[in-house]
Amino acid sequence: MMVSADDADEFVRWLSGKTGKNYSLPTEGEFESVCKAGTGKDTYWDREEDACRYANVYDKTAKRVFNFDWALFNCDEWICGNIPSG
Repeated sequence: MMVSADDADEFVRWLSGKTGKNYSLPTEGEFESVCKAGTGKDTYWDREEDACRYANVYDKTAKRVFNFDWALFNCDEWICGNIPSG
């Protein structure tokens, strides 16, 4: 099932109106905090190699474009277009 950000926003507005309670989508920070589940870790994934699945890291694609002397994650990011954040 595909749900757009606009659909989700519309739903929480509807739900808030229907119940009289205030609902909202989580911010990026709120979402990350929930994913960490009180572990106190800096990230919400367990193994460093999982960073490519969960974060926008300095990967092979960025290395080809920018060639910074940074630690490199051994992955490539493949997306169809820009993904809005925040």
